[in-house]
Amino acid sequence: MKKILGLMVVASLALTACDKDVDTSAVNEEQVTPVVEEQVVETADASEDKPSISASQSITVTAVVEAINHETREVTLRRKDDTTVSFVASEEARNLDQVTVGDIVVAK
Repeated sequence: MKKILGLMVVASLALTACDKDVDTSAVNEEQVTPVVEEQVVETADASEDKPSISASQSITVTAVVEAINHETREVTLRRKDDTTVSFVASEEARNLDQVTVGDIVVAK
């Protein structure tokens, strides 16, 4: 139970650190390339003796691509508040090869 609680606390802190209010009024749809759609799900193996807990949350971020490695699929985005977010894009990001440094993207 402590392990599950610890995972939930870490996941919630990581997700709340992301800015949810992004002004997209300056971005027109021609400039935006969708990159990532990801859901975070924390689960525990359930048995009759142990309860299970699951949680999910998704956020959408509009940012500028600061760095991208197409071989490892690692992407670094710079948000409006000048913070950077780095992640490895999943295989679901089908058009990642079309994204270049300086592109404005929407990551979910």
